[in-house]
Amino acid sequence: MGGDCMDARRRHALVPYVLVPLLLLGYVLSYAPAFRLACGQGNGKCPMGGPLGVYRPVDWLIDHTPFEQPLLTWARICGVESDFSRAKGIRRASRTVDLDIPYPQGSFFAVW
Repeated sequence: MGGDCMDARRRHALVPYVLVPLLLLGYVLSYAPAFRLACGQGNGKCPMGGPLGVYRPVDWLIDHTPFEQPLLTWARICGVESDFSRAKGIRRASRTVDLDIPYPQGSFFAVW
């Protein structure tokens, strides 16, 4: 009987170890669908960063990690790969040419 209580405590202790990675994965994978909903499909009308400044960390993943190809593949599935590729090129140019690309007003990530 006491073992059941201990097993429940162990299971509850594992919840953050499962929930946090799932939430992070959901956040990363929600970028392309959110972009499509906010900006449309591949129309290039969304300004740099668009209304989605909260996804700056995902932009960083695309630019600086091996997750670029899987994330661009996911963007292609969502119909916004051309927008993502264009934005990546603009970000790369801004680092090499020192362009001033504004972050969305009031964005937490504007300090990065």
